[in-house]
Amino acid sequence: MTHTKGPWTFDFHGINQAGTGLRIAKLSQPAYDHSSGQPKRIESFDGDGHLLAASPTMLDALEMSTTTLETIYLADPTNIAAKKCIERNREAIAKAKGEGGTDV
Repeated sequence: MTHTKGPWTFDFHGINQAGTGLRIAKLSQPAYDHSSGQPKRIESFDGDGHLLAASPTMLDALEMSTTTLETIYLADPTNIAAKKCIERNREAIAKAKGEGGTDV
């Protein structure tokens, strides 16, 4: 599975590929204040949008750090903390790529 190359930006209406104008995802706030009929601002909406927009950068950083941790673990197989981080990172990477989990 592939994804649209980053960087991505968030414009409070959706996620866009930076510099191209390509809309990757449209985001909306479905909650309404029924007493006024007006949209209700959800505090986490902006944070969620920024988090989504940062996804390609975070995936790249996670893959890079996993490579570094693998080097550390190969040099010292008794480093259980590195092994656990590698396992967790691989699970997150697989999830981000729409793949099944992997074993260490």
